[in-house]
Amino acid sequence: MARITLYITAIILFISGVGFAQFAYNHPELDWQTFETEHFIIHFYDATRHSAQEGAEVAELIYPKVTELYQYEPKSKTHLIFMDTDDIANGAAYYYDNKIVIWASPLDYELRGSHRWLQNVVTHEFTHIVTMQKSMKAGQNFPALYLQWIGYEPEKRKDVLFGYPNEIISYAVPGTVVPPWLAEGLAQYQFDGSDYDNWDTHRDMILRDRVMHDNLLSFPAMNSFGKRGIGNESVYNSGYALTRFIAVKYGSDKLRKLVQELSRPTRFSINQAIKRTVGIDGDSLYSQFAHTLEKRYEILTETVRTHEVGGRIILGEGTTNLYPIWDKGGKRFIYISNRGNDYFSQTNLYIHDMATKKEKLVAKGVQSAAAWSPDGQTIYYSRRPDHPNGSGSSYNDLFAYDIQKDKSTRLTKDSRGRSPVFIPGDSAIAYISTRDGMENVFMLSLADRSISQLTDFQDHRLVHQLHFDSDQNRLVFDATTNHFRNIYAYDFSDSTIRPLLNTREWDERDLTVSPDGNWLYADDRTGIFNLYQLNPETGKQTFVTNVLGGAFMPNVNSSGQCLYVEYADGGYKIALMDSLVPVDDELVGYSPVYYRRNGQLKRPILEQDVQREIYAYEDQFPPMFLLPRLMMDYNTFKPGFYFYSDEILHRLNIFGGAGMNRNKDVDLFFRFEFHRFFPTLYAETTYLTRNTFERNLYSVYSIDNNLRFRMVQFQGGMLIPIFGIDYLELYGNWQRYRAFIKETIPGEALQGGLAYDYYRGSSLGIHWKTDIHQPRFDGNINPSKQFVADLRLTYELNDFIDGLDLNNAGTLQEIFKSNDLWRFEGNIKWSKDIPHTPRWTLTTETEFGYISNQEADSFFNFFGGGLPGIQGYPFYSMEGKNLFVERLAFRVPVFRERHIKTGWLIWQNSVAGILFQFGDAWDTDFSMKKSIGFQWRINGFSFYNFPVAIGWEIHRGLTSFQKQYQEQTIQYGHENRNYFTILFGF
Repeated sequence: MARITLYITAIILFISGVGFAQFAYNHPELDWQTFETEHFIIHFYDATRHSAQEGAEVAELIYPKVTELYQYEPKSKTHLIFMDTDDIANGAAYYYDNKIVIWASPLDYELRGSHRWLQNVVTHEFTHIVTMQKSMKAGQNFPALYLQWIGYEPEKRKDVLFGYPNEIISYAVPGTVVPPWLAEGLAQYQFDGSDYDNWDTHRDMILRDRVMHDNLLSFPAMNSFGKRGIGNESVYNSGYALTRFIAVKYGSDKLRKLVQELSRPTRFSINQAIKRTVGIDGDSLYSQFAHTLEKRYEILTETVRTHEVGGRIILGEGTTNLYPIWDKGGKRFIYISNRGNDYFSQTNLYIHDMATKKEKLVAKGVQSAAAWSPDGQTIYYSRRPDHPNGSGSSYNDLFAYDIQKDKSTRLTKDSRGRSPVFIPGDSAIAYISTRDGMENVFMLSLADRSISQLTDFQDHRLVHQLHFDSDQNRLVFDATTNHFRNIYAYDFSDSTIRPLLNTREWDERDLTVSPDGNWLYADDRTGIFNLYQLNPETGKQTFVTNVLGGAFMPNVNSSGQCLYVEYADGGYKIALMDSLVPVDDELVGYSPVYYRRNGQLKRPILEQDVQREIYAYEDQFPPMFLLPRLMMDYNTFKPGFYFYSDEILHRLNIFGGAGMNRNKDVDLFFRFEFHRFFPTLYAETTYLTRNTFERNLYSVYSIDNNLRFRMVQFQGGMLIPIFGIDYLELYGNWQRYRAFIKETIPGEALQGGLAYDYYRGSSLGIHWKTDIHQPRFDGNINPSKQFVADLRLTYELNDFIDGLDLNNAGTLQEIFKSNDLWRFEGNIKWSKDIPHTPRWTLTTETEFGYISNQEADSFFNFFGGGLPGIQGYPFYSMEGKNLFVERLAFRVPVFRERHIKTGWLIWQNSVAGILFQFGDAWDTDFSMKKSIGFQWRINGFSFYNFPVAIGWEIHRGLTSFQKQYQEQTIQYGHENRNYFTILFGF
């Protein structure tokens, strides 16, 4: 039974749903420090000091307002952690840990308007903490309950207790059930009167576009993420709108009552929670909401729809087509696009030739505007390098692409530069860079690669899109100090900064200077972004577009043709106008005075208290998480629990579990990870027992045999991340397997027993894993554009029992035989989608293994059948010191990105596939076994947020073969074998 217990241990770890970030970097170079306020504990390091000080003031200012609305205060001080180790703009609320992580870089995202970052993100994440903790059904210590099942193949070896698993189920019942639209809607609503985040023109544009194109997210679609393009952002957007609708129509107190209703132990439906709160169910509320939106936008856009003015769309594939910029001759332009990719930010840089309509890919992963050299032979752009730096940080850098040589050269290292523009007089590149949340403009000399800083903003303003005005020898850029972008200029002649357009009530952005000297920029004073033209000499000004979606990022060539970006029908598209014609202001947007609604917006929070006592950080732990587990294992009920705790800064964590059935079979495992050094150090232990009963006949006596087996294993090692896509694991292992036999003759009061080790082993190994994949919304259920290589080499010192003998003391003693060996095993998987198909995919997976000691006991064999092998045959049907298995899969989507609601489940994707497998596990003679099978998969979300993945497969062995077990001959092949899983992924 020794071999099977090892496999079951691995399965228990897998179905627990708790993973470890083995590719993560630990950043031991950071010197963390702490200070406290009345309600928060703030953790930072020198590179985030300024953000931490301002963020602390924001947190204390908003604390009473958020907690008052929801009538809830966290039971202890909330931890605020400020990071700046990567070019990431995000925040995360770990509400069970009662901690918030803030990345200092401000969010500059084309699907949202511009708002001051710290006051917005701190309020947003703390609202998550308050609302989600208030919605907890069992407190902070009990995040979920696990329901689990493991079923086994009937076939097994003589020396094991059970066959290999062919049914694995792990399903979680969560301790919080809040759909994402509500969670994010509340975090954007924040509290009554809050405007740190507000219903800006971008949010209105996305929702209006969906309504006008009859594409509003359905209520089930709002209840889950997992979408392409702008789908996930639309959950935020629609959720914010619906939350505001509830607050305005029914009162903001209903938001608190709704969260409170969801905290009831038996309340798992948002529909019923809404009914108990506002008097109608969720579907009826949604119908009211959708009807209101339709009427609102029908009225507001009446004039626009009858007087629409815009260019013709020339590029519209994908959801993201941004930053079109003409070359000097006006015959080509560069832009970024996510076409062919699933997510909004997966953009690449292209050159488009207007005459031939041909395009050339310049670089992948470019997310900001690029720039031409004056001769049109070089393109300057920004992206993250292929691999993190030596500390594991991934920062944007500047690159130059030579068109003739078709080659890119990296210009900077860790500059964090983006949005480059070429400065001809200085032969330099100006760019924006961010440190500690403060954005400034820098300049790179192309002559000597020296870098100089042009601006010194210390107020956490956001700096956006750069443009060089050659006529005035100045750099034009957008900046956000509170809610809207305004336009400024840096004058190279005297190094001064002055505002060009600085209006408090509306947004002005993306200014470009036309060859005729006019300013052309995007303006949202009417409630819809349109292009606005201004003559700085005469003061003459006018709109030149009147679109239903939004117009941005204009760029004019020497012939007067204007490229711009238009938001329409769910995405940003590139449009062309051959000339600019004035549009009557009265016809544009919602209203010429729509901007007046912004007159009451509050001033930004700029205060900082730098007098607080700061002390060196000390390790701190949140409450231990306990996750009860109800498991059926080999037809016995085996209750238990998992436990987990992660230090506040993820410096160390522990994870383990325990379970026991009525036979006193015990499962115990524990893993400890230490993240204080560059490599992650870990130690884990497993303790398993299995008890079984046999009745034998000896002479005329019936003998009861009680057998107990025990496995103890310790392993320790280190995980070293490499290049961000690989990791190297070095490990050592120690194992002991022991058997206990107790014999009883019923009715005779006679009993005896013995105990002995039957396996003692230790090993040293090295493990390399590479995982290269393009993130896709269906990448788990239908893998494509993926390469995974998993290689392991282990040297094992194995002593396996060869018999028992009497020692000098007259007691039985084990006789061991050495089975030392080298074990090499690997798995290489490659997946690709078939071009010009709706995500039909091919996957090939090769598994192989070799044991150097070909005379080793069969206890150490590879096994080639069952769930991890050739599935047309049982797991133990083929075994040996050598292994080769090839798996080929062809999958076709049944449906994609649907939102089919069945009870508390929402199904999003389903695929069907044909699988062909061949190979063998053997000692001396390789004999090919073949199998063919059908696979069906479906995935989605359970209780709105927990992923659920169901897989069913039926396989049939195409090759018949026999296997001899002592005097028994077993026939394999030409029978159907089923496999079934319900897990969190595939």
